[in-house]
Amino acid sequence: MAPPNIQAYMTRIADLWELFDKKVLPPHVHPVQRQEMRRAFYAGAFSVMEIILAIGKTSPTDQEGADALHALMTECVAFIEQLRKGEV
Repeated sequence: MAPPNIQAYMTRIADLWELFDKKVLPPHVHPVQRQEMRRAFYAGAFSVMEIILAIGKTSPTDQEGADALHALMTECVAFIEQLRKGEV
């Protein structure tokens, strides 16, 4: 069986930033705020990449790696729920 075409599933960080910018930031946000938000967005993306690389180096099994990624997703979902409730 041929490996899946990974490019079909890939999204560039720049594409995600553009989506975030359009959906979250007000149209007339100050340019400095937009610049700082973009920097924070990319810093978050970079941090996630570092975490994923660390998981790959420290997880001896695929299941342990998958469990670590699942824990990160659970943390993100919990944050979104707190955000919706106005707790953060």
